[in-house]
This record gives sequence, structure tokens and C-alpha cells, in this order.
Amino acid sequence: MTSSNFDARGLHKAYCALAVKWLKRPKSAGGPGCAVAVSECASGWVGERPDAIGFRFTGHAPTDGSVLVEVKVSRADFLADAKKPHRSGDGLGSWRYYMAPKGLIQVDDLPPGWGLLEVTKGGQVKPAAGHAACFRDGGWDAYKAEAERWRFANVDRDREMFLLVRVLANTDPQKALDMVREANNRHADLLRRVDQIGRALGLPKGSSSYEVERSAWLAAKFRDEALRGSESVTPLRRELARQEQISTPYDKEIAAGKETYDRAVATDEGMETNAVVKSGL
Repeated sequence: MTSSNFDARGLHKAYCALAVKWLKRPKSAGGPGCAVAVSECASGWVGERPDAIGFRFTGHAPTDGSVLVEVKVSRADFLADAKKPHRSGDGLGSWRYYMAPKGLIQVDDLPPGWGLLEVTKGGQVKPAAGHAACFRDGGWDAYKAEAERWRFANVDRDREMFLLVRVLANTDPQKALDMVREANNRHADLLRRVDQIGRALGLPKGSSSYEVERSAWLAAKFRDEALRGSESVTPLRRELARQEQISTPYDKEIAAGKETYDRAVATDEGMETNAVVKSGL
């Protein structure tokens, strides 16, 4: 294999990975927002093997479907692509794109219905043709109209199903679902625990984790500094007063910390502080 062939293959692989990233990119970031995207996965025992394909299903039919991306890193490869049997009949992709270095393919060179994704020297993907050109610009009506205009009517759904089943066959779907459920349950449990801590601190229900963490830190800090009779309690008092204006009165621990401080500064020897410490504050 010559070095030029090796470079072309490496570039092709890099572009396939870039295509998958673009397929998963949300519409607000200039992508089709596919939930699932893979590269170089067979769609049958023989026949079409897409460089990258993604699937978008949100329950809104006009913009749901599959998005095919064919990577071309040479002019010869692009011209040869038109001779493939599946290009003249039903193929993969509700929407179909070529991805190539900027300037390699012109819009006038494209087959009917195909879009073009140009890759800049900096690795950015720039739509030059196809419904992707209106992902960032234009409202919902324009996006819907462009999606319908560029959609291929005849799509080989059987091959797309074969491809998706092959993808799932290489994983354990039930295990993945169990892991997601477990993670969701842990997340819900953590939210409940944070809410419990927040209520114990006197914060309103639904306070953010940051507010809970900050309040807990202030409570502990105020108590520790008050027991030592530190002068740094004064700025802590100001911080507590500021946050009380934002949220709600604080808990018994903060009140106890204030009382401890008042007792500490009222006694030269600090004997009152020691008594409070021994009492288990």
C-alpha cells in the first residue's frame, strides 16, 4: 500500500468519525439531532454499507427519519459512487449527503436530491446543500418545508432495520436499559436527599444543590469559627444576612452558632464557650 493510499484511508476514517459527530449534533448546533448514529455498518449480507448513518425519531413525522452521509476524499471516488447499484434504486437514508473536503465536490455535481457537507481545513462541517443548510437559520416552518423538499420518497427500510438489529446484536440492550434505570433511580434518590438536607437547613422546597451546599457550608463554618471565637465570624454574619434576604431564615444549627459566638465574646476566659462545647453542640 502506498503512502498516498494510507493517507486517503486515514482521512476517510477521520471523516466517518466526524460524520457521526455531526449526525448526533442537535439542530441548534447545526446538526440533524439523530438519537443513534454509526459508521461503516453493514445493511445486509451484501450490498450497501454506509459510511455513516443516523436515525432521528421524535414522534414528529415531517422531520423524523434516517440521514445518510457518504464520505468522499477524492474526485475519482465521488465519480465512481454513481455507478453503485443502490444509487439507481431504493437506498438508505431519508436524507442523503456527501461529505468531502471543501472544493472537492461542487453543488452542480450532486445527484438529484443529495446534499453536500463541506469540511474546512479547520475540521468544521459546513452544509452547502440540503435541508441541513437551514438547521441554524430560519424558523420551524422553514425547517419543516426544507425537510419535506429534500426527503427521499423511496427508502430501503428492510436494510435500515437489518443495520439497526446488527448494531443492537453487538451490545446487550437489556443490560443497557437496566444500567440506565439504575442510574435514573440513583439520581432521583440523590435529589430526594438534597431536598431533605435543604429542608433541614430551612431552605424552601426545590432549592438548588448549590444553595443547599452553600448553606450547609456556612452553617458548619459559622459554628466552628464561633466556637474558636474567631473574628472571621463577622464576614460570615454578613454572608448569612445576605443569603437570608435571598432565601429563608436558617436552621437551628446556625442559630446555635450565633448564640455560641455571643457567649464566647462575652467572656474573657472563653469559659462559656467550653461549656457549650461540652454540652454537645
